[in-house]
This record gives sequence, C-alpha cells and structure tokens, in this order.
Amino acid sequence: MIKWLFIGLFFSISLSLLFIKFVGIQPRAQKVIDPSHYQNLQHIGYSIYQRLNQDINNSSVLILGSTNQITDSQNVWIGLFMALEKYSSVPKILINYNTSCSIKENPNFIEIKNINNEAELIAVIKTLISKRIKVIVNTTDYYSSYFDENSLTKKLIKLIKLRPLSITQGLFAVKKNQFKSWQKCKKNDSLSAMVCKAMEASQKYFRKKYSPMELRAAMEKHGANDYLLFIYQPNNF
Repeated sequence: MIKWLFIGLFFSISLSLLFIKFVGIQPRAQKVIDPSHYQNLQHIGYSIYQRLNQDINNSSVLILGSTNQITDSQNVWIGLFMALEKYSSVPKILINYNTSCSIKENPNFIEIKNINNEAELIAVIKTLISKRIKVIVNTTDYYSSYFDENSLTKKLIKLIKLRPLSITQGLFAVKKNQFKSWQKCKKNDSLSAMVCKAMEASQKYFRKKYSPMELRAAMEKHGANDYLLFIYQPNNF
C-alpha cells in the first residue's frame, strides 16, 4: 500500500513539473527591495550591492542588462561597481556586449573589453573564469534575463554549464496612466516579458500613491539567479 502511495506521489510531482515546463508558468516573484526613493542612479546601484553582496561575491559571472528606456542607465552599474570595489578585492574584467549603453572607462576593472560576437564572448568568459577572474557583462535587457531561451544567460547554462547571476533593468510606474507610453505586454512573448513583469510589479504599489517627482526603484527575484530591477524616473513620463 505504501509502495503504491509513493509511486502515485512520484508520478503526480513529475506531471506537475512537466506541466509547468510546457505551459510556461514562471516562478513566483520574491520581493527583494520595496519601491524606495533614491537621490540618483548610482545610489540605486550601491544599494543593490549592499542587498545582494553575498550572491554577487559568490558569482563568477554577473550579467547586467541595461535598457535605453532609462536615461543614463549605466550609472546604476557604476554605483554597483563602486560598492563592489570597496568591499571585494577580487580581480574583475568588464565586457560590453551588444549594447548601446557601453561603459567605456572605469577604474575598478583590470580591463574593459568590447565584444559583439556571441561565440567569442563565451570563449572569453570560459578562459577568464578558469583564471579565477570575475567577469561582469554589460549588455541589454534582452540578453540578460532568463525569460528568453536565446538570452546570454541561457546560452551559458547550455554551452558551458555555468549559471550566472543576472540583474535586468526595466521600467516602473507610480500611476496606471503611465502604462500608455509603454510597449504592449504580450503573453508568451519573450521580447515583451520584461514589460509584463514591470506592469505586474508596478500595480502592486499603486495604492501607495508615490510622488511622480521622485526617483524610485524596486527589485524582485525570479527563479534562482534572476533579479529584475524596476526604475521610475520622473523625466521618463
């Protein structure tokens, strides 16, 4: 009797996992940072490191996804780099990959590379981590998040069995009518997945009635190593 009970339980769990895989149910979001007021974008990045320092320090590869919908979005990562340099002495290399938000100079890295070819990038990452050099990739939101099967993060898992830590930027709204200027949310479309997640995150806090004149940011964790950073800039609306 017990034997058949365990067999039934096993098949029930297996079918549930297959259903989640093929239907596409995403892991439930975990709140990491409530929508908070910041003085500037670098302050946001510095705060991210303070919250995620253990995860960031333990990851050999960090994928940062910027969006051109955030003005001067690279300043978020510059703030993160400042905190990382202050609290971690590990050697680091920054790679700008297929992004219009390149970081051309930064004293916190032993080298900054610009790579546009995926095969070359993966080969370079593999070589650097074998030398115990931390790799930070500055790219776009499409390449960083786990939502897209063709993203860089997914490719690293498949090709070199490496699960990087990713932080992806997206918009945040403090009022519902601000959605009018956003790209449409299309279910089961990887290209608009970040828009859908940003809308879901924003709607949770409309009752708070945040000031539309203040810079704000919130963060959620989706899955094991995927962080989504939602930013509201007053000049974006």
